[in-house]
Amino acid sequence: RSTKPGPVQIAMAAMRCKSPALARARSLQYRLGSFSRRYSVQAAVCTKLGAPLELQSNWSLPPLAPEQVRVRVAAAGVNFAEILQCRGEYQEKAEPPFVPGNEAAGEVSAVGYAASAAGVHVGDRV
Repeated sequence: RSTKPGPVQIAMAAMRCKSPALARARSLQYRLGSFSRRYSVQAAVCTKLGAPLELQSNWSLPPLAPEQVRVRVAAAGVNFAEILQCRGEYQEKAEPPFVPGNEAAGEVSAVGYAASAAGVHVGDRV
């Protein structure tokens, strides 16, 4: 099954726009797929279980899937579960390298086409 939107999804997304210019831009975004771009961010990365986190300024994010959103994080929390996960002592074991974190607040910066159809839009606070 293809992850790219079909002509019906593109037309429906464009029709929800009141401005013709915004409709063209949104149509182009869906055809190109905002999920196909690569992003690089700064992140505290667990590279080895039990070792201190490493601050990496070029952490690459995977492409955005159709049902996913990307959030520009303004604040993040760290709790005991993340500490245990970085030590390898949590019940759900993650294989390094990974960025620990379960709590964040920010603003939606990119939206997959299926998430946009569900009512999530760029600029929404989460």
